[in-house]
Amino acid sequence: MERKLTPLKILGYLIYPNRCAFCDELIPMTETVCQRCRENLPHVKGNLCRKCGCERKYCKCGKGLEFNRAAAPFYYAEPYIRGLLKFKTNREDWRAEVFASYMAETIRENFTGVSIDFAVRVPDHKSRIDDKIRGPRIGYGKSPNGTLAKAVCAELGVELKNGLLRYHDENSQSQRNRNYSERHANVFGVFDVDDEGGELFGVNVLLIDDVFTTGSTLSECAKMLKLHGANEVYCITLFTTKQEKRKK
Repeated sequence: MERKLTPLKILGYLIYPNRCAFCDELIPMTETVCQRCRENLPHVKGNLCRKCGCERKYCKCGKGLEFNRAAAPFYYAEPYIRGLLKFKTNREDWRAEVFASYMAETIRENFTGVSIDFAVRVPDHKSRIDDKIRGPRIGYGKSPNGTLAKAVCAELGVELKNGLLRYHDENSQSQRNRNYSERHANVFGVFDVDDEGGELFGVNVLLIDDVFTTGSTLSECAKMLKLHGANEVYCITLFTTKQEKRKK
């Protein structure tokens, strides 16, 4: 993917050097990804599970995944996650366009024949949102997930229904640094759906997030969408983790 340059962007790159969207290495102004990443990004490929989207040897299905199918272009690994972490912490929104191009291509390859009516996104935890510019609903405002979802939908030409999914409990805890069992318990009952108009009834929904870790968050969101009438829920993330041993 090459970046189209304008005089303003050229001036900006003279002040702030261009970096790889994934590993953050310095690259030419017209590029978005460095050569090393183009050649070595950990693509998800091979004999894939049709449910969780991972290679069979890394399958994460188990019991209780409520979505229909999931997919991701890459496995979560260093140094390729550096760009995502900078995107989330520094609000470097230009990276979202690069990430979205890979996610959209993965959707086209993995969800062939699937009709998507509209997309929703996993709400950001309150710790990921700038309080000065938060929207009126918990989990919606200027946020990493919102920016990424908007970019994916722009690539696909799909409408983003921003606000259908939200946190039921504002005081719920973040999923970071939790093991499998803790993640599963932590998301139970924390999401809600705001669909007074019945938009979800009988539709196929694309659910967007940045990382598929254990699937607990995606599954809980999918469950709520289906409880409110959604027909099928398909999940897309930028990264998926390889199956880890579950800690008791």
